[in-house]
Amino acid sequence: MKGNIPVYSSKLAKILCNKGYPIIDLSLNKKNNKSLVFFFENKEEVWQAIKEYETITKQYKQQIREQLKGGNVDEHKNISRSISSEQ
Repeated sequence: MKGNIPVYSSKLAKILCNKGYPIIDLSLNKKNNKSLVFFFENKEEVWQAIKEYETITKQYKQQIREQLKGGNVDEHKNISRSISSEQ
C-alpha cells in the first residue's frame, strides 16, 4: 500500500494512537489553517480501525436522530458506552 492515511479528525487520531498506531507525520490543514492533518501508516489494520470508528459514529448519529423523534433513551446509553470503550 502506498502513501500515508490522512486523518482530519483529532478524535479519530487519538483513538488510532490509543490502539497503538503511531502518527507518522503532521501538517496544517490547507483548507483550515487552524487544524492539523494527522498521517498514519497505510496498513490494512489502520483502515479497519477507521471503518470501525465510522460504523460506531454512524450508529450513534442515527440513534440521536431517533431520540430526537422520540426514540429509546436506553439505546443511547448502550452506544455511548461502546464509543467510550473505543477511546
